[in-house]
Amino acid sequence: MRLLMALVLALCVGQRAHAQTPPPDRPAVVRDSVSAADSIKRRRVPKRLPVTAELQRTAFTDVRARDLFLRARRARLTQDSSLVSYAVKAR
Repeated sequence: MRLLMALVLALCVGQRAHAQTPPPDRPAVVRDSVSAADSIKRRRVPKRLPVTAELQRTAFTDVRARDLFLRARRARLTQDSSLVSYAVKAR
């Protein structure tokens, strides 16, 4: 029984020691499957629609949604200008 246990232990230790050896140093070769020219060709150009009175009228489901959007826009512009002012003073 002890002989069997010693044999199992020796095999386990031998396998762990073998598993911990580092792989041989080989440079990793990584190639991009898409060239830069292909990605530029596939990029979609954004479609710009002219803003008409009809689009402005139907852009929001109700007046509250439009007011919320306009207030958020004003708040963002105020914060943006505050950050720019802060960045100028900090330099």
